[in-house]
Parts: sequence; structure tokens; C-alpha cells
Amino acid sequence: MVKEVTIVLGELVANAFQHARPPFAVRLTLPRPGHVVRMEVHDGTVPAPTAWPAGKGLFVVRGLCPDWGVEPRPEGKAVWAELPILVAPTEN
Repeated sequence: MVKEVTIVLGELVANAFQHARPPFAVRLTLPRPGHVVRMEVHDGTVPAPTAWPAGKGLFVVRGLCPDWGVEPRPEGKAVWAELPILVAPTEN
């Protein structure tokens, strides 16, 4: 799980640095503790058009994350992705 979070977050940050403008911010949250980890990279570029072509980085994100997207923000946009938290069963 840590490996996947590192890969996805790295791709989101690299994509922002390559294609967007500052300011940048990274946010990592557990909106549903025990279920998913949400990664967001905020930047100062207006949201991309609906037909936004996805490059290698977003291809990797799509392959690892069942849910991801782009949300407009007053100061630009946030590209986000969610990964399920896989917890090993506990013994009773």
C-alpha cells in the first residue's frame, strides 16, 4: 500500500510541476478511515477541458486507483486519486 501511495502521489506531483503553474499544495487525507487514502495535488492552473489527454502519469494513476478526477478550485484545480486501504484479516 505504501508503495502504491508513493507511486500515485509522485505521478500527481510530477504532472503538476510539468503541466501546471504555482502555487502548488499536496494534501493526503483519510476521508473514510480504514477504507481509502485520498491524495490531492492543488495547482494554480484552471481546470483542463473535458477531453483532457491523459499522459503516462495519469495512465499509471488510473491503473492503480479505482477513483480519481479533477476538481475546479477558486485558485485553480485539484487533481485527486483514492486508493483502497487493504487490511490483512485479524485473528480472533
